[in-house]
Amino acid sequence: MLTTNTSRQKDKKDNKVWILTIVFSPCKAIENSIDCRGFVSKNLAKGAMKREAWRLYKNSKIIQGADDKYFNAKSREVQFGESLGDDDYRREFGFCTIKPLKLENEESGDEMPSGMDI
Repeated sequence: MLTTNTSRQKDKKDNKVWILTIVFSPCKAIENSIDCRGFVSKNLAKGAMKREAWRLYKNSKIIQGADDKYFNAKSREVQFGESLGDDDYRREFGFCTIKPLKLENEESGDEMPSGMDI
């Protein structure tokens, strides 16, 4: 019985992943590029967040050619781009964030939204 409780406690403790969201908006683009990746630890997610943001920032010829480029890194978010105050459509920018996500081991809620046919 002790093994089962220990196993359940471990399962509850290990049921969190860290989600990295990467958003990049090229200059005058109609749609943004959005990518998400999952990591087993906060440290792995933070490292990937910084690397991906730096890669996008350095590989953008528009951002690198701008006089008013920026790269602002915080604990769980990095924002980068050019012309921070300008209209989003006319500038190139992006951001990366990490957030914890609890994995669920059972379905929550048993009602389907109205109009849903599966």
